[in-house]
Amino acid sequence: MDIPEEQQTPGNNVQRDRQVDRTDEMIRDIVQDATRACLRRGVNTIALLKLGVKLPLPEYKGSDTLEAFIRFTKEVTKYLNLNNLLVPEYESYHTDLLGQMLHDKAKNWYIHTVGANSDQLISLTEALIALKRYFVKDASSRDSASKFDRISQGGRTVPELFRELERLSHQMIQPPSEYDFKCRFVKKKILRCH
Repeated sequence: MDIPEEQQTPGNNVQRDRQVDRTDEMIRDIVQDATRACLRRGVNTIALLKLGVKLPLPEYKGSDTLEAFIRFTKEVTKYLNLNNLLVPEYESYHTDLLGQMLHDKAKNWYIHTVGANSDQLISLTEALIALKRYFVKDASSRDSASKFDRISQGGRTVPELFRELERLSHQMIQPPSEYDFKCRFVKKKILRCH
């Protein structure tokens, strides 16, 4: 399966490509971290079903926000990890299970994109990246930049404010320089003190 590219405009937008790569890398990291955690636990882990625990499948309907998609990706990998399915011998089931977690627009995308390619093995990572590229739009990155500019400490602790600024900066098309980031952090922290 070819991972769909964003519509190309003349004079390739390098900043947009960097953002795509950054968010693609976030997806890869989430899947790899969960896979490593599952492999570390080993095959002798007790199956949750034997304990009478049935976890509901995570759901994704095609939201266009990066935040919602990242949350869904983490839920997918957590579900597969807790059910001991993120091991190489079950790799062929990952994408099929992903299809069961999709609804509405996302389900239609899956049927037409992944379902049509049933003869080739598509990894969970490839399917998630393709899904993200299809549904998560530029507006999400602009939204992150806007939130970054408007954020206040509010009831957050200093480390929580720092982590939130860091999270938002990772989702921006052009993240702030290290200097700008630190200035924004100090400014937001000082405003809370006055």
